[in-house]
Amino acid sequence: MSSSAEIEPLDASYLTEPNLEDVKRQLGIYEGGRIKLTKDEDSGVAYLCIDHAEKKNCFSGKMMVDFNDAVAELEKWETGKGLILYSSGDLFCSGSFLNVVKQLTDDPNHGYRASCLMHDSVQRLRNLPLVSVAIVQGKSIGGGGEIMLSTDFRLFTQNTLVAYVQAKMGITTAWGAGMFLKQKVGHSKALDYILTGRKILTEEALAVGLADGIVNHETRLDDALTWLNARIQHLPTSLVRAQKRNILATSFLEERQVLGSLWGRPSHLNALNQNYKHY
Repeated sequence: MSSSAEIEPLDASYLTEPNLEDVKRQLGIYEGGRIKLTKDEDSGVAYLCIDHAEKKNCFSGKMMVDFNDAVAELEKWETGKGLILYSSGDLFCSGSFLNVVKQLTDDPNHGYRASCLMHDSVQRLRNLPLVSVAIVQGKSIGGGGEIMLSTDFRLFTQNTLVAYVQAKMGITTAWGAGMFLKQKVGHSKALDYILTGRKILTEEALAVGLADGIVNHETRLDDALTWLNARIQHLPTSLVRAQKRNILATSFLEERQVLGSLWGRPSHLNALNQNYKHY
């Protein structure tokens, strides 16, 4: 017997890594709701909207596909510096559309394939060279609580409620919270949240670092833009994007490569010539 504890191996031999284009064709037939992307070239801020308010902003299969396509479009946007993820109506998102889920329960590979697509989307969203913030109003349930973790920051309204209810549905998280939630709040707190499915209100979210600020429900989009602009508008686009890449770096090599891309360039030389007295 090994002297150190080991994680029990999981038999996933029946699961196969899919071609994501095949997954998109499979899920795209389940329609409902919209994902809307707009880009403001003047401000360099894009807006990504989850728009399915009539169904509590749950994701249909087509929305999963369109969300992935929107992230791919943002990857190509070379003049952007910020992104606001938000939703229509009075709540943020309630995860997957149950009508779609019920259509996919006949084969474990179906859930696995959908998770592969959403994992691809949230990871690529997090890795965008844009400073991103999610506006989380009302309820953010299940997968909604996962999607909000893909942005750099989260702004809650006073009445926000987050709950990771996947265990109550007999499954685990599927859209990134297994990793992202632990990174935000730590191992113990993340495990507590996903085991109990308990309500996380705004006050607690602020205390544990799940929320980064509060916005007014009625003016949340304007408030979020003001909050975001305070962090990016005073800096040139190239510097904002470089700072985001720096935070995403996983080695000292990457950090100094980002530094080298800026050293001696106009933004650096201009700052030196200003003879700033910082404080």
